[in-house]
Amino acid sequence: MSDLERKLLMRGMPPMVPTVTSGAQRAGPPQRQRSRSRNDYSAIDWSKAFDAKRDLKIGDDSFRVYISGSIDGGEDNASANTPLVVLLHGGGYSGLTFGPFAQEIRELCDCNLIAIDCRGHGNSVTTCDDDLSVQTLANDVFNVITSLYPIDGIPPLILMGHSMGGAIAVHCCANLYELIPRIVGLIVIDVVEGTAMDALHSMQSFLRSRPTSFPTLENAIEWCVRSGQTRNVEAARLSMPGQLKNIKTNLTATVELEEPSLADDLPQQTGAQESANNQKFALSESIDEEVDEENADQVVVDKPIPVFKKPDNSGYTWRTDLFRSEPYWNQWFEDLSNLFLNCNAGAKLLLLAGIDRLDRALTVGQMQGKFQMQVLPKCGHTVHEDAPDKVAQVVAAFLIRNRFTQSKREFERPFPSC
Repeated sequence: MSDLERKLLMRGMPPMVPTVTSGAQRAGPPQRQRSRSRNDYSAIDWSKAFDAKRDLKIGDDSFRVYISGSIDGGEDNASANTPLVVLLHGGGYSGLTFGPFAQEIRELCDCNLIAIDCRGHGNSVTTCDDDLSVQTLANDVFNVITSLYPIDGIPPLILMGHSMGGAIAVHCCANLYELIPRIVGLIVIDVVEGTAMDALHSMQSFLRSRPTSFPTLENAIEWCVRSGQTRNVEAARLSMPGQLKNIKTNLTATVELEEPSLADDLPQQTGAQESANNQKFALSESIDEEVDEENADQVVVDKPIPVFKKPDNSGYTWRTDLFRSEPYWNQWFEDLSNLFLNCNAGAKLLLLAGIDRLDRALTVGQMQGKFQMQVLPKCGHTVHEDAPDKVAQVVAAFLIRNRFTQSKREFERPFPSC
């Protein structure tokens, strides 16, 4: 029988039953095999993403600044002309939220970066942490920059802020007249006046839906990913310690990572307590996770998010009480679109997670070419955490196109959104 005759004959036969090598034959159709991944939810120290940190004493206040690159300048003209990207985080976050982005962009173009812990956040400590008025926050940015550089030695500045930090950046460009001559660029991440003001009505409900505390840092990081606050496990491992403080010591989790001996003072759980907590908080050993093969850091979970209840005098709670910032919510975002469109900030870039976030004023302004807009789909509100590589490409291309800096290597330059 020829090969052709054999193939024709085989086509008319029923499919072969798969052989069973061991155990009983499985009944029914074969089950789809789901990819599994046991993620590492341990915290990452700041030094994995930044080159240095400083705690700047400004009067009676202290501000934590994370540094990527060199900010000393000195007599090096090249360093003095290298743009400085000032990173301002959103409410409840810290400068560590920009760590993955800082790592990525430094590989693409020449720039230096500083990520500031705003007052009442992270490792910054002030005499009035609850004063989160936009003018106070903008003045803090000015004081931090002028404590690092003399006023006549400030390099070209690009202010880049996420959410609340985006509002601060816009107000800096509109009101800090001594700083304005050095500001060459403004980048705002996922904050638009219209949608932000609408969202304030549900902000209290959102804050109440969050856990009040976590027994361990690992639990907090796991919740951060599973709840969708960020979709990037590595970003959560770096960012969450800056958002939490130890209930017993009142120190931020970042301090414990910097000084591990402080963690030794924490109360130890008994075996029974640990076993109960493992069941109560549904740790990663019992979690079914389906991982996107194209992005192993993005996790989709089909189990309900566990409810966290406050432990007795142990564990971690939020560093910033966002409920107490409510008196300032409106002023962060009121008239923001008008200020963004009309402030003297040189080149402007608006990064959004979705085109539906645009309000009327910005839609008209974008059509008039007053700013560049880039939409990064499949991202949540923390765009720079969810897709730090893509945000770095967009920002690097923006800096290079406006001749603020030069590229270090070839990379894919996203085309601006319409």
